[in-house]
Amino acid sequence: MVKNMTKRVYNSKVAAAVHETAEGLYEAGVMDKQTMQKFDRMCLTPTQKFTAEEIKNIREKSIA
Repeated sequence: MVKNMTKRVYNSKVAAAVHETAEGLYEAGVMDKQTMQKFDRMCLTPTQKFTAEEIKNIREKSIA
C-alpha cells in the first residue's frame, strides 16, 4: 500500500489528479512499484531534509 501518515503536497492540482489515478492503478495491481515511484517523484513536492541540530532547534522553539 502506498499511503502513509504524512500529508502529501502536490506540485499542482493536475499533478494531484494524475498521482491519485496512478495510485489507484498501483493499488489495483496494474502498475508496478518502480512506475509508482516515478509518479511520486514527478507529482509530489520533495520533502525538506533537516539536520539533527535543526530538528533540536525546531523542538525547542515549539516548546517555548
